[in-house]
Amino acid sequence: VWSDSDPNRIVRIEEYVLDRKKMTGAPQLFRIAQDPAEYVVGLELATEIHGRKFSNIYWRKLRFGDEVP
Repeated sequence: VWSDSDPNRIVRIEEYVLDRKKMTGAPQLFRIAQDPAEYVVGLELATEIHGRKFSNIYWRKLRFGDEVP
């Protein structure tokens, strides 16, 4: 959602959607530039972390932009 007073400023992200082309060769862990409090974890790394029973992690699968919501 864009700011009413500044159309170049993002004030809220309602859904994270990945660009399949940009994900080719992407690191297994990165932040979203417009929302640095959020991390995106690749499936390989997520599987490893999940298998080690870390706590206080909220997982959700993100869709690619070419997939139907």
